[in-house]
Amino acid sequence: MLSWKRMALVAAAVVGASAMVVSPAWAGEPTAVTSGDFEAVEAIEDLGDDAAIAAAPKFQAPFKCGQKWKGTTYNGHWPNTNSRDFWRSGGATKGQPVLAAAAGKVIEAKYGSRQGWGVSMDMGGGYKTYYFHLTAKPKVKNGQKVKQGQLLGYVGDTGQAKGSPHLHYTVTKDGKGIKPVFNGKTHQPNDVITSKNSC
Repeated sequence: MLSWKRMALVAAAVVGASAMVVSPAWAGEPTAVTSGDFEAVEAIEDLGDDAAIAAAPKFQAPFKCGQKWKGTTYNGHWPNTNSRDFWRSGGATKGQPVLAAAAGKVIEAKYGSRQGWGVSMDMGGGYKTYYFHLTAKPKVKNGQKVKQGQLLGYVGDTGQAKGSPHLHYTVTKDGKGIKPVFNGKTHQPNDVITSKNSC
């Protein structure tokens, strides 16, 4: 039988060990938004019909005219599965210019622990766009008015994209994530698009 002194030492060791247990910083897609990150949004399926698409800003792919990019998603994609991760088709991804998909006003240009360097924009009419994992500090500032096709930054692998450079792109309508629309057409997962931005 343990003496009371040994029991006290064992209890202290257990408490000390439990105090050292920490949650992993990254285990798949985190469910909580950490301080400094961009806002989270839930998903809706799409804009719904041709009339809604026609009334939306005239979004173009956020890349240089003529470039081809493949957009993908997956279950658990943050902040919702209507977001897209874009990789260039037929050329290098990292370092490519990221352009504003439509005219708008910068909400935030900053670093988020999840998103890395990124930009969020208010496009008007309840629409917002988000561009994440840029190489470095964005080329625009909070509150700045931006034209369609204006340079926001360059595709990188900052934040949780480390080692896998791509552009994470999200569009929201009234606070909910929607499938992106480019040149009047809804983008489906794995579609390869040819940018017509500022052509």
